[in-house]
Amino acid sequence: MKKLLISIGAFIVVISGILIGNTLTLNSKQVASQQLKVVTLPNDIFQNLSSAIQYPTISYSEEAIPDSTDFSITSLSKSETAQAVVLLI
Repeated sequence: MKKLLISIGAFIVVISGILIGNTLTLNSKQVASQQLKVVTLPNDIFQNLSSAIQYPTISYSEEAIPDSTDFSITSLSKSETAQAVVLLI
């Protein structure tokens, strides 16, 4: 039993030494990055983006029972319903 514990301890010391040695001699293999071009955007792009991603939110108090009709497909317009049906298929 004593020889087994000494062997396991020696194995751990040798593996640790190898790992430490490899860590200290490791060279970086990172590639140098290239400079990016500066992109200029028109001023109205942010206004267009903000109007494109507006979604209605539904908030309830903690005590109120949620009304599930706001989430039903019948509350959507015809084009939104068509899009929802296409997404479901």
